[in-house]
Amino acid sequence: FPVTITDRKLISYNWKIDNGSYVDAKSLSIPSNKTGVIPFGYYVITDIGCLSDTVTPNFTIDSIPKVDYVAQQIKCLGKDIVFKDSSFARNGSQLLNWVWNYGDNSAKDSLLTNASVTHKFDAAKSYNVSLAVTTVNGCRQEKTSVIKVSPNPKAGFILPEICLNDAFAEFKDTSKIADNTNGFRYNWDFGDALNTNTSNTDNVENPKHKYLSAGNYQVKETVTSLSGCVGDTIETFIVTGK
Repeated sequence: FPVTITDRKLISYNWKIDNGSYVDAKSLSIPSNKTGVIPFGYYVITDIGCLSDTVTPNFTIDSIPKVDYVAQQIKCLGKDIVFKDSSFARNGSQLLNWVWNYGDNSAKDSLLTNASVTHKFDAAKSYNVSLAVTTVNGCRQEKTSVIKVSPNPKAGFILPEICLNDAFAEFKDTSKIADNTNGFRYNWDFGDALNTNTSNTDNVENPKHKYLSAGNYQVKETVTSLSGCVGDTIETFIVTGK
């Protein structure tokens, strides 16, 4: 607090703290172990004992907020990833602002609510994703977590060449993934839904299917990686007559 006296020297600077004690100092450090509105009194004394008026401001001491968030379990390249805030203010304070930084040089998301956000990453790698929250009184806290984005599998298969009287058609999977992981899960649709004699689907790597009619069939393969990322492809398969 600026105090101006032109003709006398100041010899004492007095702070009255809300607990009734006094501190003689030009500046005062406020203990941060107490929150809320803290009343203070402040006055000065000159070298001849004259007292100034007492200034009685109120200080608000806020709590550092607790910041936290979770990301969805499956995180795949080029797909929306949901981030959910679980931060909260302490001791009756309120949060005012949420800022998301995705660590990929994209624009930050600055929000006035704790709404969930979604983000797509354009490379399969790890990112330092941070959330910073700020209270109504300007107290700020930030959390950074490493988010690993996984590649999507590239589904593919080899079409057999068969005639209608062949025992079956066998499809050879050629799917791959950039991180070279194994353990794909498969889902096949042979495009033969009208055939009631055999299943139109399968979940093995290299399935076999018996077609009962010549024609063109749309065969779809869907591949899911160990990380839960999905790729699919559709090929036109031709079954010729006898």
